[in-house]
Amino acid sequence: MRGAQRVDGGLGDATATTGDFTRFFNRVEALRNVTSEDVRRVARRVFTPSRRSCVVGLPAGASQ
Repeated sequence: MRGAQRVDGGLGDATATTGDFTRFFNRVEALRNVTSEDVRRVARRVFTPSRRSCVVGLPAGASQ
């Protein structure tokens, strides 16, 4: 049953994210076709200074 659940979940995810369940069957090939330039282009668009956050974690009991 796990295999059927995995396929069912994959079909549902593909439908929810792309509106097309058939993309589930092409996802591996699509990932193989991603180039380093594709990654750089998206990173430039997504990782901009206005979207940055800085989180400083201090150990418990440490003073600020």
